Amino acid sequence: MVALSLAIFTCFGCSKTPVERKTVSPDDIIVDKKELSIERGGFVERRNRISNHAITEWMFHCYPSFTFEKEVSAGYPRTKVSITISKIKLTISCPVAMRTGGNSSQNLIEHEEGHFSLVKRVYERADEEARAACQKLIGEKFQGEGESEDDAINAATDKASRRLCALYTARTVAFANELSENFDQITEHGASQKPVPQALAETWAKFKKAHPEDATLAP
Repeated sequence: MVALSLAIFTCFGCSKTPVERKTVSPDDIIVDKKELSIERGGFVERRNRISNHAITEWMFHCYPSFTFEKEVSAGYPRTKVSITISKIKLTISCPVAMRTGGNSSQNLIEHEEGHFSLVKRVYERADEEARAACQKLIGEKFQGEGESEDDAINAATDKASRRLCALYTARTVAFANELSENFDQITEHGASQKPVPQALAETWAKFKKAHPEDATLAP
């Protein structure tokens, strides 16, 4: 059994409209949370298709769009820009793919479903984490430079995207990874005969002990 996770982000639709503000209002942050999706199926490669292998992969996508104020310092040969974030729209999603071989045991399949249940639980609270991450960026300044003003703005918004998505994934994909690793240790990567419900309970107990401030994440 192998469990894999990725955090993917892209900045798109970065608005340049200046907006005056002093405090964060509900309209300053929009989180568009897509429904969790899972694709279950077999392997494509023949050696895995007829094997007893299994793998579950998940990806926490992070797609921010910013409205900001800008200050431009034209220069030669580079233009410098400072942007101040005023509004954020953050689109998040979490596609999951589960692959099992033709000879995978029922115990191993149930083990993979255990991984999915952990990721599903983390994503249930992902919109809260996304909004909290966005709140930290409102009013924050980012600098960029480039051969043109647009290039400089792109460099600045890229920094903002990386910062925002790092905050978001630190409390989503990082938690999913930690839970998955603990679950694998407890179940010996699906090789033990320990019932999955019991293994999941032990996994969450270990998480709550390590993160008492986030104990409410556990079901």
